[in-house]
Amino acid sequence: MSVLNIIVAGIGGQGVITLSKLIAEAARRLGHNTVTAETHGLSQRGGSVEVHVRIGDAVAPLAPRGAVDVIVGLELMEGLRVLPYLKRGGLIILNNRLITPWMPATRLPEVRRRVQKVLKEVEESNYCRLVLMNVYERLRDSGIPLYTLNTYMLGALTAFLEPSGWLTLSAAIDSIKTIIRRGVETNIEALKLGYEDAKRFTQ
Repeated sequence: MSVLNIIVAGIGGQGVITLSKLIAEAARRLGHNTVTAETHGLSQRGGSVEVHVRIGDAVAPLAPRGAVDVIVGLELMEGLRVLPYLKRGGLIILNNRLITPWMPATRLPEVRRRVQKVLKEVEESNYCRLVLMNVYERLRDSGIPLYTLNTYMLGALTAFLEPSGWLTLSAAIDSIKTIIRRGVETNIEALKLGYEDAKRFTQ
C-alpha cells in the first residue's frame, strides 16, 4: 500500500480548510484517492485548525501519530503543535510567522522564546527536515495580498511533492480554478511564487 499523509495546521481564518481541499482536489486530478478529516479548536476563527489529508490507499481519515510525511504549518506554533504526528525523516514546511495567542496572561516575548527553542531543537535533532518560509514578507514584497497565504503554501508543497508525482503545478492550478471563487488569478500568482521560492530548497 502507498499512502502520503499530510497535516495542514494553522489558525482559523488563515484558509487551512481551503488549502486542504485544494491539495485533495489536485491529487484527485492526478488519479489519486484522497481522504480528509478536519478538527477545530474552541473558535473556528482564531482557534486551532488541523486537517489530515491522506492521499493514496488510505481508508481511515486520520493519520496515526508518527506516520505523517509532511506538515504544512500556516502559523509557527500550530505547525509545531502537530509535530508528534511527523515520521522520522519527514518534512515540515512552516510559515515563519507567530500569531499572538488570545489569552490575557500570554506574553508574546515569552512565547517567541519558547517557539525559537523548539525550532532550534528540531533543527539540531536531525529527526526531520525543517523548512521555514517568510511568506508574508514575500507576498508583501511581490505586491500580492496576504490572504493568498494558503495558495502560496500550496505552491511550496507542490514543489516538494512534484518529483514523486503526488502533486503537479498544473494540477494545483486547476484545483484553484475549481475551488477558489474570487481572486483566481491572484491566487495562481501566489501559488507560482510559493512554488518558485520552494524550488531552492529542493535542489
